[in-house]
Amino acid sequence: MSEETHARPSQSFAIVIAVTALILAVASGVVNYRQNNLAGLESSLRDTKDQLQLAKNDITDIKMKTIQQLLDAELSVRGLGKLKQENSSLRQDLSDANARIAGLEIRTRQLDDKLTARNKKNSKSTPTAISKKPVAQQSATVNAPKVADAATTDLDIYTLKTTPALRQEVTQALSRKGFKGKYLPPSGAMKMAGTTTVFYYDKDYKAVAESLLATLTAITRKKVVLKKGSSPYPPNKIIVHIVGR
Repeated sequence: MSEETHARPSQSFAIVIAVTALILAVASGVVNYRQNNLAGLESSLRDTKDQLQLAKNDITDIKMKTIQQLLDAELSVRGLGKLKQENSSLRQDLSDANARIAGLEIRTRQLDDKLTARNKKNSKSTPTAISKKPVAQQSATVNAPKVADAATTDLDIYTLKTTPALRQEVTQALSRKGFKGKYLPPSGAMKMAGTTTVFYYDKDYKAVAESLLATLTAITRKKVVLKKGSSPYPPNKIIVHIVGR
């Protein structure tokens, strides 16, 4: 047998081995590619799931915050309604109180008028008895304390930075209450109060001063201060400082 015959099988076997190796290499590469691709897909899927869960958590948080804001808004609306109702009730109570005060003042003036008329009638019917009173007793009768009301009040009014309209409104309101106030210009040495203030000088006229305070508060819509003065004025003296803007 020749050498050429022996070489041919060896070459065929080598070719088969090479082809087989090539096929295995190609198959291994394909398998590795698919495994790497699959691993990448799994990683991408996990990332997508994580992002989806985060998005769901964000949506849940937004829902909770929205619900809380709606609850807060509803509570605020309810609170505002309750506040308006209480404010309306307080205004009604204030109106009723002012009406009662006005009624009491009218009743007081009526009683004072009746008392004054009765005293005049008694004085006319018994002139001799009055003339026979001792001097000290007559002096005591003349200096008897007056009934503390608007009619017996000696009211002085000083104004600062007020408008004619405000002054007219005050005058009309005080006239309806029975006051006869005198508007006086502040003297050079006089110091005006920093805000609208009512000064009274005797405890018997404190209620009258409080009535003035309520009237001025309603007109000016500002805080009005009540103070007991220390000057030596008569008991029925009341001084008002009306301070505008």
